[in-house]
Amino acid sequence: HFAVACLGYFIFCLFITVVTFEVNKVFAIILVLVDILLISLVLQIFGINPAFFGSLGAYSELMIGILGFYAAGAIFMNNFFGRQILPLGKPMGWIKR
Repeated sequence: HFAVACLGYFIFCLFITVVTFEVNKVFAIILVLVDILLISLVLQIFGINPAFFGSLGAYSELMIGILGFYAAGAIFMNNFFGRQILPLGKPMGWIKR
C-alpha cells in the first residue's frame, strides 16, 4: 500500500516539478530531488537494489533539507533587505504564459 501511495505522490510531484521550473532554479532542484527520493523509496520497497536506492534516497533527502534551508534563508534575507543577498535563480522560461 505504501508503494501505491508513493506512486500517487510521485505523479503529483511531477506536475509540481514542471511548475517550479517557472518559479526559480532552487525550487526546481528541490522538486527534482523529491522526485528522485520518491522513486528511490518505491524501488527500495520493491527490493530493487535496496542498498543503493536507500543511500540515494538518503542523500536526496539531505540535499532537499540543505536547499530548503537555503531557500528559506534567501527569501527571508532578500525580503528583509529589499534586494538580492542570496540568489534563487531565474525561472527557466520553458513554458510561456
